[in-house]
Amino acid sequence: MSALPPIVHLVAEDTADESAVAVQSLADSAGCSSPQLIVHCGAGACPSVSEAGQGQAGRVLRVHSPLPLDGLRAAALRGALRRSGVVADDDAVILHAWSTSSAAWAWPLSAGHRPLLVSVTAGNELSQLARWSAIGNVHFVCPLEAVRRCLLACGVAAPRAVVIPPLVEGVATEPTRRRETRARLALAADDDIVLALPPIARHTGAWTAVWATFLLEKVRPTVRIVVPGAGREAERIWRLAEACRHEWVLRLAPPELPL
Repeated sequence: MSALPPIVHLVAEDTADESAVAVQSLADSAGCSSPQLIVHCGAGACPSVSEAGQGQAGRVLRVHSPLPLDGLRAAALRGALRRSGVVADDDAVILHAWSTSSAAWAWPLSAGHRPLLVSVTAGNELSQLARWSAIGNVHFVCPLEAVRRCLLACGVAAPRAVVIPPLVEGVATEPTRRRETRARLALAADDDIVLALPPIARHTGAWTAVWATFLLEKVRPTVRIVVPGAGREAERIWRLAEACRHEWVLRLAPPELPL
């Protein structure tokens, strides 16, 4: 048996595609000495982990509950972990929920020997996450310092929330890909690019970054800002550009264009 506790990756229908890819990569990695397991909580699809990997995870377990009640979901998850053969009953385990809905299944199981790590996004219900942290052994990974500050304002203890920025896939930054991406976004080779990182929401600073770029353009005419173009906040940012007559400085990236 491994000296390190098993790691259980929890995903659900609301798990972001990039997170699902990271889950599968971690579970298939030969560099981790802990046993790993992927558990898909609830109905719906999570396409990036729908097929079992060939690494330590071996398969993806599905867990269902007849009603969306915390007690029933926690009991169903506990039973699935016991039957998996990876996690013995009441043994130490690290639970990593890659979305809020998957965390809802696991937080009642959190304890001193069963910490729960939740990957948080800007659109999450942060006050609910704070309540879970106050009751159980729940910790958070935030993509931005702004999200972490919002969690702390909701009452989460500072040591329980850390910032880990999203990873950038190296192949996406190769010269050929850069030229293709610039062409799709109508960017010149000598344009200086500011990229507003996702998630794009009201309290993540994207609107302010766009406004600052419009001001910067007055002294640096080659500057342009790229914003992921899906969602209400992106629409609000575009209205700002129209109001300032600076549409030519802003680029809204289509959803199919990855970071």
